[in-house]
Amino acid sequence: MKARTVDTLVRRAAEGDGEALRDLHRAVMPAVTAFFRRANRVPASAVEELANQTVAEAFQVLTKGRYDERQASFTTFLHGVAYNIRLRYARSRAAAREVAFSELSGDRSAALPDPAAVPTGEEDALDEILVMRDCLFANGGPADLTPDERYVVIGRANGETYQALADRLGRSLDTVHRLNLHALDKLREGMKSRGFHARRPKNT
Repeated sequence: MKARTVDTLVRRAAEGDGEALRDLHRAVMPAVTAFFRRANRVPASAVEELANQTVAEAFQVLTKGRYDERQASFTTFLHGVAYNIRLRYARSRAAAREVAFSELSGDRSAALPDPAAVPTGEEDALDEILVMRDCLFANGGPADLTPDERYVVIGRANGETYQALADRLGRSLDTVHRLNLHALDKLREGMKSRGFHARRPKNT
């Protein structure tokens, strides 16, 4: 739709014309949706929701008389709203990711049994668990897991699907599969270097 038509709809919508507001919604939604589809690390499942949120916030400003066309065209203003929503979304995902990672990894000591309480004959199993956790949370070495690799392998161990992890990380399904494979390879090598030989799982 031409800019002149959009400007006309904006003025009419600001005056309370409901039909103009609906027409304006139809006019701007394709561009807003395309913005979020092109945005880095915005999963397809979130595009429509973010686009609708953008338009809703922009229209709220418009209908309350707070939009000033002398400051910027409506399309420029709308782009600014979309950009801010994208930033908020990225920050909320980062925060949620930290919380989820904490929940998945848990307290590294709380889940481990007291060595003195381990039944006779099961000490080797406990040693293997301790070594696995050391490998999982090792930090600083060239072969240590990256944060994303650690997140994926812990998520898989806790029953998370690849798709759920991909959506949460904002990565493709293939990337998450590769992260999992790299993490498992690093864990096997880490355990091997510590005297344990982890078995290669049949299905990762």
